[in-house]
Amino acid sequence: MFAAGDLTEIGEKGVNLSGGQKALFGNLWLAHWAERNDKSNAGDDTVSAYFLAVYGALAAGSATTMAASMLVLWLRCSYSASQHTHQKLVRGIIRSPVSFFDTTPVGRILGLFGSDQTLVDEGVPAAAEAGLKAVSQALVSLVLITMAMPAMLVVLIPLGFVYANLQSRFIPIARHARGSVNTARNIGISSIDEALDGAATIRAYKRQESFERAFSTCTESYARAWWTFLCPNRWLATRLDLLSAAIVCTAALLQVTMQYVFNGASSSYAGLSLTYALAIVGVLNTCLRSTMMVELSLISVERIRQYSLVKPEAESAVAGCRPTELWPEHGALEFVRYSARYRQDADLVLKDLSFRIEARNKVGIVGRTGAGKSSLTLALFRIIEAASGKILIDGRDTAQYGLQDIRSRLSIIPQDPLMFAATVRENLDPLGDYTDQQIWSALERVRLAEPVRSKGEGLEYGVAQGGANFSVGQRQLFCIARALLKRTRILILDEATAAIDSSTDAVVQETIRREFGECTVLTIAHRLDTIIDSDKVLVIDNGSVAEYDAPETLLADWSSMFSLLVAEARAGATAA
Repeated sequence: MFAAGDLTEIGEKGVNLSGGQKALFGNLWLAHWAERNDKSNAGDDTVSAYFLAVYGALAAGSATTMAASMLVLWLRCSYSASQHTHQKLVRGIIRSPVSFFDTTPVGRILGLFGSDQTLVDEGVPAAAEAGLKAVSQALVSLVLITMAMPAMLVVLIPLGFVYANLQSRFIPIARHARGSVNTARNIGISSIDEALDGAATIRAYKRQESFERAFSTCTESYARAWWTFLCPNRWLATRLDLLSAAIVCTAALLQVTMQYVFNGASSSYAGLSLTYALAIVGVLNTCLRSTMMVELSLISVERIRQYSLVKPEAESAVAGCRPTELWPEHGALEFVRYSARYRQDADLVLKDLSFRIEARNKVGIVGRTGAGKSSLTLALFRIIEAASGKILIDGRDTAQYGLQDIRSRLSIIPQDPLMFAATVRENLDPLGDYTDQQIWSALERVRLAEPVRSKGEGLEYGVAQGGANFSVGQRQLFCIARALLKRTRILILDEATAAIDSSTDAVVQETIRREFGECTVLTIAHRLDTIIDSDKVLVIDNGSVAEYDAPETLLADWSSMFSLLVAEARAGATAA
């Protein structure tokens, strides 16, 4: 908002400067023409035609030069820079590890792609264009003034030091104030995003007033930062006007003195120099402001570069180390003294895990909240990397392969099923790897074929944002259909039935047992009765393996942690 206002002001001044710059040589030629006419006191048509032709050629050359410079600046430099910075930013953000999104507010990321990228696209070239015009116009004005009145050098040199002092004092303050505005804006955007995401919860707990107060606080903080940014601008404008007035006043006094006392100045060149002296008021203002805007806009370039260079995840594929098309053939899984943390400066969330899951086994993973169950899933997909130890799939260390090679060989059905605002086909097969027959077969097996056919458009039916036009249970079945299409040997269920009712849960569990009988299935359990029939149960406590055995063996020991968890679950169900 503030940047747009500053650039509009610069742009308006830039229009006047552009016209003055194009008319520079023309004005000099007109002054020469007028001086010749004064001396000859005659108007020869041939001579007039000559002067007119030269004046027209100068105007055409100036217009051509201006058009060429604008084409180079906007279509070549600006477009290439915008495309390059945006591509690097997108690549850097998308390939950032999950820990980056845990520590970086959403508002800051949105600000990068919003106001910061806008300044790169428009702010930097607009300010650079205005700055170049202003600097060239200022130099021309000063040269013309000193040509007509060499004595002006005595005044211009001290005023130049004053101007440089103003610039050195103003730009650091403006840069700091601009950073405060950006910070306040990003905080406000983050607050709005959080409120939109949690609108239902806010209303359920009747916390609207507290959030309204928080928004008011954010708005006031932004207004204070904006006011702080405006104050040094007004401070600068006042001093620049005084400086420009001093130049005009001195130029006029010297011109009058030279004309009437020393009689040494040409009237045509004297008039031209006074004209440019009057124009220097806006020139100096625009020159400094455009310099400031270039420097402030380059802060956005620096910020985009900083986030473009965030340390990315591992490579998608490792040259010379690619798994076979059929890997993993069996689906055996083993953790060997595995430890992991979310960030380098964070504590370990998984500590020295060692256990083995045989191929085609069904293993339930249980534990209290925060024990590390979901972290185990993140480790399998290498969303968090190992601090020590390794994970073996069919005897091969997953760390030797690229991320895409690992993640494409695993399937997951998450607690919150994700669907995109696209067609049913694109949600099930985003890469276009499967035929319509294969997709319909997967839908038949999860009992979704009839609901999709009833929509009339079949696989081309549009899914609303987040899958809002399907129930939670249906979205879970869509996730199962995706896994059926991939036909991987390892399936992870991350509390997949925690948000659905018991009847839908039964359908999901029956589908998994029927369709994934030949797969290794890891089930992070919310309802413990869903993993009672597992081959083994893995109990996680504080990031470590507490128990790992058959469920009946663990239940036989009433002192085992699994028995205590089952007893607590049954007591809670009875109380409910």
